[in-house]
Amino acid sequence: MQTVDAVLLREHAQALWQLAKPKVVALIVFCAVIGMVLAVPGWPDVPRMLAATLGIALVAGAAAMINCLVELSDMALFARGLVLGLVLLGLAGCGDGPRAPLVLKGTDISTASFGAPFTLTGHDGKRHDLTEFKGKAVALFFGYTHCPDVCPTTMLEFAQASKLLGADADRLQVLFVSVDPLRDTPSLLAGYVPHFDKRFLGLTGTVAEVAAVTRQYKIVAQQQPVKEGGYTVDHSAGSYLFDPQGKLRVYVPYGTPAADIAHDVKALLG
Repeated sequence: MQTVDAVLLREHAQALWQLAKPKVVALIVFCAVIGMVLAVPGWPDVPRMLAATLGIALVAGAAAMINCLVELSDMALFARGLVLGLVLLGLAGCGDGPRAPLVLKGTDISTASFGAPFTLTGHDGKRHDLTEFKGKAVALFFGYTHCPDVCPTTMLEFAQASKLLGADADRLQVLFVSVDPLRDTPSLLAGYVPHFDKRFLGLTGTVAEVAAVTRQYKIVAQQQPVKEGGYTVDHSAGSYLFDPQGKLRVYVPYGTPAADIAHDVKALLG
């Protein structure tokens, strides 16, 4: 034979469930819809987003139960405030979770100690600072206009990668920094860099300015005399990729195919 307390507890639980059921079901359906929307290809960090949606559902369910208790109690003001706090806490916690690591073709150098902004003169004659390109992925390559092989090959790869990006190509800024400031004037760069893509920007400066930038980005550049007169420049051949927040993220070795470059740019753009 059941005690009065047991009967009252069962009846109270049933009443609570009847109040909670439609709210919980509605919240679960709502969160499921959010999860499907977030899973659409192109959204960043999909596993993290789905986990966040599950967290929202759990918090929302708990909030619904508390809200039902409100309807059975006299502490309405306090409990409704608690409901709102729980929901906001759940949303904040889900939004600040750790990001899933990027899957890259190049080398992830997100923890590199270098990558500070710099200012040089563009082939348009204007001064340009690296920070002005925030909001875009940035590809940074060091070369020179008289380069016989490495530089044109790399620039062609970036041009092809831009084509593969389609509409996202407008969200990529390729910067060609000259390691030969004595010969690569803005006007000379203007006849060279846009040849690969009109959106690409050539940069140069004084010998001291260029030396400071190459030193900052660990670029080796050394003149080598040639028998016929003049000189070539032996230089580091890799490139760097920055994310839209202006952080250095990827090292791209020389010879990386355009498809791999486009892949990493898309990963950075999210």
